[in-house]
Formats: sequence, C-alpha cells, structure tokens
Amino acid sequence: MAHEIAVNTLGEALAAYELRFNAKIVPFAGNPDDLHLAEPKYFTFQGSGQDTSILVDIHIHRDGKEICPRQDLNFRLLAGDLVELGPLIC
Repeated sequence: MAHEIAVNTLGEALAAYELRFNAKIVPFAGNPDDLHLAEPKYFTFQGSGQDTSILVDIHIHRDGKEICPRQDLNFRLLAGDLVELGPLIC
C-alpha cells in the first residue's frame, strides 16, 4: 500500500507512517548471538492491535536503484523516493 507524504528524512517518513497507521517502528538493537541480526540494520514493527512486534527491513527505491539506509533516521529522502518496509525474508 503506497501512501504519499512530503517529508525530508527517513525518520520523518516513519513518524508519519506511525501516525497514519497507528503503528510503532523502532530501530532494533541487534542480537549478538545471531550473526544475521548482529548488525544494527533492522527495525521492530508493531501494528495497531498486535501484541507482538516483528522485525522489518527498510529500503528506499530511487531512480531504479534500491538503497538500504540501515537505521539512519536522518537519511535524506528525495522527491519520488519510495520507502519500502517489509518483513525479513531470510
């Protein structure tokens, strides 16, 4: 589901998403016991009415390229950028 908003940073985009969909998106601190989750790269997502959160990855689609901003909430967004938030697949 696409939702167009005018924001300047990834942090602003996530805050707008949280407000619009009554969700909570927080940087995941990582898990040193799991090599794939050790890096501070992912976020926890908890939707409205959900008791538990899930790990999600966020990517920016820009001019045919996919960018992984990691947890950089100050990552500058440009007009036309698409912020994609989705569950981990692997």
